[in-house]
Amino acid sequence: MNRQASTNAADCSGPRPKPGVRRTYNLGAMADPNDIAQIANRVDRLLLRHGELQRTNELLAAQVAALTSERDLLRSRLSAARARIDALLDRLPEAPAPTPLTTPSGTP
Repeated sequence: MNRQASTNAADCSGPRPKPGVRRTYNLGAMADPNDIAQIANRVDRLLLRHGELQRTNELLAAQVAALTSERDLLRSRLSAARARIDALLDRLPEAPAPTPLTTPSGTP
């Protein structure tokens, strides 16, 4: 887990402001310009990664939709094939009763 980038309340220090009151920060006195540049660079990379993941998610969602459609089509075809087989089985004549095997001497 990346604890440095966490925004959980347990990770935040200082008193909480009252609702509707904005905190002000003096970044010039608090942070080194190198730190701000590193944070900005990291935010840029995170935004790029987020965009990549969104595009990947859209492609995967399209694949899921296509596969779901294909599955439904195959299920329909399978159901139709089963119905045709059942109809053919119904058209077959009844099988005659099996006759006992006899030997040349006439005894089974």
